[in-house]
Amino acid sequence: MMMAEARPPQKTSSTPVNITQPVRRDHERIRTLFQQDLASQPDSRQVLVKHILRDLTADFETEEELVFQKIRKLGSEV
Repeated sequence: MMMAEARPPQKTSSTPVNITQPVRRDHERIRTLFQQDLASQPDSRQVLVKHILRDLTADFETEEELVFQKIRKLGSEV
């Protein structure tokens, strides 16, 4: 079974970033891993759990980088 590699958040200060695409992509990948976990045998879940935790960490970092940064910027403009 091939797992998608977690990717670091993209850092581009001069180009506007569409924040919904990477977040949705992360969530879909994590949802797929959870579905695989639920469908697998209990003794084979350890690897999937490691992938889920890795991808959740990458997702949190992406959201921190893109979503919360955008919210903070919008808040400072008010």
